[in-house]
Amino acid sequence: MSTNTGTQAEREFLRALCELELPATVRREFCSRLPKEKLAGIEYRVIFEEICAVTMGAHLATASDLREQLPGRVTARGFPDLDFENLLGNQKVSPEEAATRVEKCFFRISG
Repeated sequence: MSTNTGTQAEREFLRALCELELPATVRREFCSRLPKEKLAGIEYRVIFEEICAVTMGAHLATASDLREQLPGRVTARGFPDLDFENLLGNQKVSPEEAATRVEKCFFRISG
């Protein structure tokens, strides 16, 4: 896989994890299944770590909670110039479609 393709797959995976309709339990499952080392881009690894931190805590965060907290958490880790508007896009999809998207992206990265 080329670096550009890998970066695109990472971006799509993170975006899928942030979908409003993705059930929090599905997000938690994929956070626990993917080692952070699979993400080559440091900025994507930091975003993934913060998604996991919000998701894996004692309180299972909703997608709205995640989307509200993520920009501040990633900025605090030294990445203030990331395009969160694109990452947190507002596509209307069903919970099932959101889960399918994250699974497809997961397999592209973890494969």
